[in-house]
Amino acid sequence: MNKENVNQSTVDIFCEKKELEKSCLVNAISKVPWLQKFKLVGDETQESPDFVLERNNKYIGIEHFHIDMLYVDKKKHTGLARYTYNDLKALYKKYHGKAEKNTFESQDAKDASLELEKILNELIDIQNMFDYTFFIKEWDRIFTKHYNKRYEYKKDKNLEKLGFLIEIRRYFKFPYMCISNNNNTRLDSKNIPITKDIAEYLNKFGEGVDFFIVVVKGLLDDSVSVEFYDKDKPPIAKFDNFEFEKIPGKFQINVEQ
Repeated sequence: MNKENVNQSTVDIFCEKKELEKSCLVNAISKVPWLQKFKLVGDETQESPDFVLERNNKYIGIEHFHIDMLYVDKKKHTGLARYTYNDLKALYKKYHGKAEKNTFESQDAKDASLELEKILNELIDIQNMFDYTFFIKEWDRIFTKHYNKRYEYKKDKNLEKLGFLIEIRRYFKFPYMCISNNNNTRLDSKNIPITKDIAEYLNKFGEGVDFFIVVVKGLLDDSVSVEFYDKDKPPIAKFDNFEFEKIPGKFQINVEQ
């Protein structure tokens, strides 16, 4: 298991889909020595799998997908990460022009602060309502969709190996409360806790998928954690489930006159 931290996350707010995928791949390669032996081939239009890497005329494929931990609308599967990115980009565009032209006034500062407060407090409310059962259902839905295509990915590109690059966004730096055999453990970690459910998916080696990389990136900071799993380094389940420690209070931004 490779657990490391590298920087690059908050700039993702301004990236498009393929750029986000590439950013996640770069994070993975920087912390997985085996992948550093390969070079990325193909262009920005590469799909299914999203990335192909080559070494000595042998090719491996990496399929990227994102699984959100928090959801704005469960029925529509609307993840909070992209929703929040859109809000932050809209806020930036609304006031950045004024700042560049030196027309950003005290009222603009107050208005922008209130809008940012609203975004952050919505995040707090939703994280405090984290639903582990729904998270696992979404994991199953998204993982299974890609897993069912694993042989297509390999056959179409004549790949020697195929891996899944699973990206997860972490919101606030509040600890997890992990449950195992009715005992609670407070876990302050940049990764996600490996529960029995998650370990079951990440142990599906040998039937078309050869390795898994889990990249956990901070939504509002630059923390990045990378974990690599294969048959020689399988994930080990340590918990039954988890939740987040509740965040007390609300954000309040004071603007100096």
